[in-house]
Amino acid sequence: MPVELRKGTNTVRFAAQELPNFDGETYASDTFPRVLLRSRHAPIVDKITIAPYSERR
Repeated sequence: MPVELRKGTNTVRFAAQELPNFDGETYASDTFPRVLLRSRHAPIVDKITIAPYSERR
């Protein structure tokens, strides 16, 4: 996934927490408790490569 980094210190974070619905308070898992929201076959991140994506002119 391409991300834009700025010159200097940057932080790249991976997370798997469920985000709230548009109301900012409820969660889809509360409304649909029997619907799996995440794949059991999700990828495992074991390598991160940082390289120039494109040169701006």
